Amino acid sequence: ACGGGIASGDSGLFGRRSSGIPNQAQADQTAAAELAAQALFGRAELSGLDEGTLAAALSETGVAEFVAGSTPTIVELLVQSGLTTGNKAARRSIDEGGAYLNNVKVTDVDQVLGDADYLRGRVAVVRRGRKTVGAVVRA
Repeated sequence: ACGGGIASGDSGLFGRRSSGIPNQAQADQTAAAELAAQALFGRAELSGLDEGTLAAALSETGVAEFVAGSTPTIVELLVQSGLTTGNKAARRSIDEGGAYLNNVKVTDVDQVLGDADYLRGRVAVVRRGRKTVGAVVRA
């Protein structure tokens, strides 16, 4: 018989044997990563993520930092996090219904971030469209 697959009991990729059952720590990390990905793209609650998971999930995104006490507008956030190329593009994204703050659609180009908009008091998630995510961090 000819077959190109790996027979049961053979080593998997990179010569490692897999028991087929991940240990609990790996399972927990995988579940946390999946929840984080879902939350970043609006399919789960961001508030359900712990600070470490949220930070790890946002580590690959554009980040805008603001001094605590400042009140940036959503337009400033979209531009400074790298989600749009300028104020005009940011306003257009908002007007077309494609801008989100913590997975809530933004409808007001003059919206200002308040204390309640920061998850864990420090981070806010901004998104343009379905797939482009950035972060705002209070310094």
